[in-house]
Amino acid sequence: MNKKKNLLWSLAALVIGIISISAVISQAHHFSMENFLIYIKRGNPVWLSVAVFLMLCFIFLEGHALRIILKAFGYRKRRTECTVYSAADIYFSSVTPSATGGQPASAFFMVRDGIPAAVVTLALLVNLILYTISIMIVGLLALVIRPSVFIHFNIFSKILILVGYLILALLAVGLILLIRYEVILQKIFGKLILILHKLHLLRRLDHWQNKLDKVISDYKKCVGMLEGHKKEIIRAFFANFLQRFAQICVPVAVVLAMGRSFDNAVSVWITQAFVTIGATCVPIPGGQGVSDYLLLDGLGDMMGNDVAINLDLLSRSISFYSCVLISLLIIAFAYWYKNFLKKHHH
Repeated sequence: MNKKKNLLWSLAALVIGIISISAVISQAHHFSMENFLIYIKRGNPVWLSVAVFLMLCFIFLEGHALRIILKAFGYRKRRTECTVYSAADIYFSSVTPSATGGQPASAFFMVRDGIPAAVVTLALLVNLILYTISIMIVGLLALVIRPSVFIHFNIFSKILILVGYLILALLAVGLILLIRYEVILQKIFGKLILILHKLHLLRRLDHWQNKLDKVISDYKKCVGMLEGHKKEIIRAFFANFLQRFAQICVPVAVVLAMGRSFDNAVSVWITQAFVTIGATCVPIPGGQGVSDYLLLDGLGDMMGNDVAINLDLLSRSISFYSCVLISLLIIAFAYWYKNFLKKHHH
């Protein structure tokens, strides 16, 4: 992994996070850190603990899904190893535009653990498809259960949400095509190798083209293996669905912690589902700023602007910022521990 590049992305994401939080606070009429801490202390500790538990489920459920998929390909990995793959995906997806760094980071740890590149590529593709379909189903459920919540968003928010639906649908179709027609994948990577060679970033063109042919050949075999593991794919889908469901339930647990009614909690869940869809269409690390804007737009009328701001700050602190920090600690420890073992082994 490119350490300098990763550090720059992390710092950029941190700056965006500070700007986003400052922008949210500036919308409040009477915000102070003292009042915010009083707001947290007033919350029911059981429900706040549930919110933290749901955030942790978000990390572990992706690891569980990857473990199921890898097992289908004949690679049995420990839960701890798969949690590292998940944490790498979550952290780097959160600090890079359009989540572009997540899967390469996850792939880095998988390949380092001895999983062939073809298996890694297909496993991550399958998981991304299941993850994308899960978000779409959650979004469609929200639209069916309480369409009035969508109507209350302003025009700009509605456009973001609808574009989000479109992008997710196109992404799901595109990823399925990549699995069904490996020729497309071969052409994409073939052109990429050619471009990198012309830019003098890759030497020995024949070597890399032969390597690509080998990976695609292995990839085709892995695709064939998928046919006999439909049960595992269904199990991995449910793990992905529960992962997304758990994250969206974090603000619900916070609302219930503050003594709000079940009806309020349902509206918050549906609003957060739309927020998740809308934030996918903006290439900002972790959807920062956009997620806050959409959530405040959706909840402002329902519970008042200042209350909605406190809810946004607390729920995002748990579901996003704490999740990213814990993911970073997991991958930092895993990276250090592996290098520590290597040094002492030699």
